[in-house]
Amino acid sequence: MNNASNNCAKSLQSNGCNKKHGRLCPCCYPCTPLKRKFAQFRLVTPTLGERLKEILKRFDIKIKEAVHKTGLSEAIIDRLRNDRNTTHDIRTMVKLCAGLDLPPNISNELFGLAGVSLKIAKIEIFAYNHIINGMYGQTAEEKEKYLEENGLQRLDIQD
Repeated sequence: MNNASNNCAKSLQSNGCNKKHGRLCPCCYPCTPLKRKFAQFRLVTPTLGERLKEILKRFDIKIKEAVHKTGLSEAIIDRLRNDRNTTHDIRTMVKLCAGLDLPPNISNELFGLAGVSLKIAKIEIFAYNHIINGMYGQTAEEKEKYLEENGLQRLDIQD
């Protein structure tokens, strides 16, 4: 083994891998500094469910309260919290964030984790973006009225 392979094998062993695969180990990230960096990044990026659990705990929001405020079913909130949804509907995410009256930065983070964009050029998306980023702190009824005034369907959220 050359010196680079020895270093990798030592790195692998010190990180819990006892399979001396050599420099480009397919099963262990600690083989190269770049892979090690990306492995560490993946470990700190939360999933939508993890972040949602953290937010509900931080704002002391119980599931029943979230169901009441968002108009979403308990099953949907449970699927979001436990990362059982593979795709996320924009309307569901708007109901969640607007119903819970989450600050814009937190709402936008959840949208990003859900893979949902508010940058699509449609009137409905523009209105949702305005509710999330421009109407934070306003009542659920004011948000619903804004949608109705723009000819859009209500979200059925409550304070």
